[in-house]
Amino acid sequence: MCDSIARCFSVYGSLYRLWIDSGEYEEYAKKKLLDSKGEVNVLGMKLAKELSLQWPTYYWWFHDTDDGKPTHCPCCGDQLNEEVFWGTGKCDNCRVIV
Repeated sequence: MCDSIARCFSVYGSLYRLWIDSGEYEEYAKKKLLDSKGEVNVLGMKLAKELSLQWPTYYWWFHDTDDGKPTHCPCCGDQLNEEVFWGTGKCDNCRVIV
């Protein structure tokens, strides 16, 4: 489990750094970070689900603030619950925080 978490964190971090660099790979990285079927998000959501068997765990979904405030889950499309301490909203069904 620890290796899977480290791998997911590493890949997510790499994509995030490419996006934040605002260089040649910015759009590519953003597309990958937003892709609900993309490897990094599928793995992250799987890990959040597995960890939730022990501790309530959510996957932190990428959001570009330039795109406006998200109101719906990026996975299932349901309305986000805005009662969160961090982020904009959460989807309890998908275990996602945006």
